[in-house]
Amino acid sequence: MRMLIVGYCMGIRSERRLCEEVHLNLAYRWFCRLGLEGKVPDHSTFSRNRHGRFRQSDILRHLFETVVERCLREGLVGGEGFRGRRQPDRSRRQQAALCARRGVAC
Repeated sequence: MRMLIVGYCMGIRSERRLCEEVHLNLAYRWFCRLGLEGKVPDHSTFSRNRHGRFRQSDILRHLFETVVERCLREGLVGGEGFRGRRQPDRSRRQQAALCARRGVAC
């Protein structure tokens, strides 16, 4: 789950690249609780889990959306690349108004 958050927040769309980035970047390793000696999952294993186990669980989706909403609210991310499943695509004007109401940068 933490690797998914890194991927979405940093705009890493490729599972192979995400696994490589987590392997090399100490900050990502720390966030994912892998430590220096921790083994990063192979991209194919990560992909199977994401498309299998994670996709079938509404709990994980709810947890992820809650974390992203909290990050947006706290101003940790700008929200340019985020769209929740429950939110329809918005025009720039609507998105700016929503960000202003939430008090976050767009």
